[in-house]
Amino acid sequence: MQLPITHHSLEGMASPESFARGEDYYHYDSVENLVFDGQQFTAKVRGTYPYQVEISGSPADTYTHCSCPYDWGGICKHIVAVGLAILDGKFKDESDEYENTVELGSESVSLKNFSALFDRTEDITKLSFLQQLLSQNIPLKTQFVKYVAAQKQRPVESLFDDQVLQIERVKEEVSVLLESLTFDEEDLFSSNYYENGGYYDEWSDAEKGAEKIIREGLASHIKQAKYYFQQGELARGLSIVLGIYESVFLITSPSSDPLDMVEDYPLQIKEVLNEQLTTLFQTLTRTVKAELEMETAVDLLFSRYQYYEAKPASSLEGAEGIYYLKDFEAFLLAVVTDPSIARFLLQRLREEDLLDVDTVHVVLRIAEQLQDDKLWIKTALEFLDFDNTLAQPLLEKYTQLGKTEDFLQTARRAFQQFPDQIANYLAIKLNPELSTDFYKKVYSYLVEHSEQIEYYQSVQAYLRESEKDKLIQSVKANDVYYVQLLTLEERYEDILRHVQSRTGIDYGFEKLVEPILSVYPARCFVMLEKKCWKAIELRGRSIYRMIARWLQLMHQIPGHRDEAEALVIQFYHHKPNLPALRDEMRKAGIAGSANYR
Repeated sequence: MQLPITHHSLEGMASPESFARGEDYYHYDSVENLVFDGQQFTAKVRGTYPYQVEISGSPADTYTHCSCPYDWGGICKHIVAVGLAILDGKFKDESDEYENTVELGSESVSLKNFSALFDRTEDITKLSFLQQLLSQNIPLKTQFVKYVAAQKQRPVESLFDDQVLQIERVKEEVSVLLESLTFDEEDLFSSNYYENGGYYDEWSDAEKGAEKIIREGLASHIKQAKYYFQQGELARGLSIVLGIYESVFLITSPSSDPLDMVEDYPLQIKEVLNEQLTTLFQTLTRTVKAELEMETAVDLLFSRYQYYEAKPASSLEGAEGIYYLKDFEAFLLAVVTDPSIARFLLQRLREEDLLDVDTVHVVLRIAEQLQDDKLWIKTALEFLDFDNTLAQPLLEKYTQLGKTEDFLQTARRAFQQFPDQIANYLAIKLNPELSTDFYKKVYSYLVEHSEQIEYYQSVQAYLRESEKDKLIQSVKANDVYYVQLLTLEERYEDILRHVQSRTGIDYGFEKLVEPILSVYPARCFVMLEKKCWKAIELRGRSIYRMIARWLQLMHQIPGHRDEAEALVIQFYHHKPNLPALRDEMRKAGIAGSANYR
């Protein structure tokens, strides 16, 4: 299928502001019901109101339409959002009636209904399929054997004790290994250092070199933990991870660092380890996990956490011995695979008094698994002020449940706590009918901090004159943006006063004066002429380019074209001769007749 757009063509059809806003709309999942019917793409975009968007054609000849009132130049943000969704393949292709279906003779079975089909299939049929599947896949066979063995319920105490012993063994091994590492000059620096005579960012290169040495030092144990995870032996794999984690508590410095280039060795190890763990724990999402293994691994993690929590700080060697459960968030998320383990994990978190900001996302996953909206909302609200990533999903939850008042109350709270992170999202979700005052507050904040005139256009009709003036004055330090907002309000006298106050040589001055060329033609001509004569005293290619732009603009002033032409001739024949200025004037298209020879 040939898409009607490319990323390049889409970006070329929109202003930078519209494209940026469209990206926000897309990333905030505001595009809904995106469908391709064989001829065109249609979608609904949630904005101030729901808008209908159509896109068809080809990158060379694209047709777009949106039901919004935007008419400022280029395509609107809603079309951009839909275009990005199309490019990412997030549409339903209704031109292909066989999509996600399995053909069974004259019957078509949709894979969307797989769960229902599975539930009504007889066990003997499922077992037959499983047997054939396992016979063809050795890794699956291995996981099956491990899973069956785990279900035989080996005494938990014995399994737990074995893993505690392994933690201590691995901790000792890894601490000795890490303390024996050397960070000599030839180990730290890349060959580029010597090729360039040492003239480059040596600290950055040393840091990368140190990270590489640490990764290589940990590689053997990380590989071993990954193997056990892949086999479904969670407790055994986690015991190796915990041994590595705790080894950092024993370390103070490497064996050799003659250049003193490795700062805070334990912290550097921890950063490398956490990066490794993120990848390692992803292995669990592709592994069949027995319930006993998951429960034992969870108990193992919590017991080690509490063990170090109970130790007095004075008894800890080397680095500060603290377990951060946030470091194990990916592990805990991976084990929440069904309601049974979700209930177990929630109970253990409560028993250990570990329902805090480090485990909030785990509890949310548990609530999702248990389909407990009340727990989900209660947890998100409790920690909203400490974790700004909770605001958007919480507001989405309220939207799904149709709880408008709760949405507004939480939105106000989130906006007060971290406006930078939530304002763009709220701008997409809010409309004036929900709360005009809050709508004005959010959009006014964006006007002041984003420098995008679209936000002002969205809130303009709801602001009192005094509010408009206060908002416009708040951006006065940004000349161009300030003048853009004044132009929207047709406050041309204010623009003139501002322009007249700019007595220096201002790059981009033409953008300030352009909105009032036809309103105050004579004054604008005089100002530009004075600036041209003042600027020419400075010399330089960038100055000449600026003069050429101003002269070009003066040709557009009503009733002053002849004066502008005469001025162009004077500058072209300036004495002493200025070849670079002439060149810039020719490039600007204002020096081509016989008068310039």
